[in-house]
Amino acid sequence: MLDLMEKPNRNVEILKQVLRSVTSIGANIAESQYAQSRPDFLTKLTVALKEANETRFFDKTVFIPVGIFLIRNSILLSVIMKR
Repeated sequence: MLDLMEKPNRNVEILKQVLRSVTSIGANIAESQYAQSRPDFLTKLTVALKEANETRFFDKTVFIPVGIFLIRNSILLSVIMKR
């Protein structure tokens, strides 16, 4: 977690990947509506499901821990500043 916060370039790359996976979900679902066959339809929905799982992974492993870290430190900082 701290490693992510100390390396801004790494943060940008992670955010770009999250953006790709999030937008891919909707794009694949929309594209599945015009699939040329049942296997094509299922493939597009399977890709959308995989992208949703990837997005959930980033949410659980990156954003939630970093958010908790920031909240804890902002509370700690506010307590220190009041002294």
